[in-house]
Amino acid sequence: MMDQFVDIPGAGDITEVFTGASGRRSTPSEQAWPMIFLNSDEASYVSGTNLATDAGTVGLLTTGRKAINYDAAAGA
Repeated sequence: MMDQFVDIPGAGDITEVFTGASGRRSTPSEQAWPMIFLNSDEASYVSGTNLATDAGTVGLLTTGRKAINYDAAAGA
């Protein structure tokens, strides 16, 4: 699905912001394993939490180590 999304003019620029500290997009299995864990008996004592699977993107944006260029993202 991502391949079709990045073909939309400007969309590829927006998705590149979310490559995080890893510098790449996640694989489907990298997104699936945390969900499998949270839905397993091993996570029976986990409640009320958000598990970020963003390769550190929010941390980079929060600390200013990465910025979003809205003009480039909008295709301006």
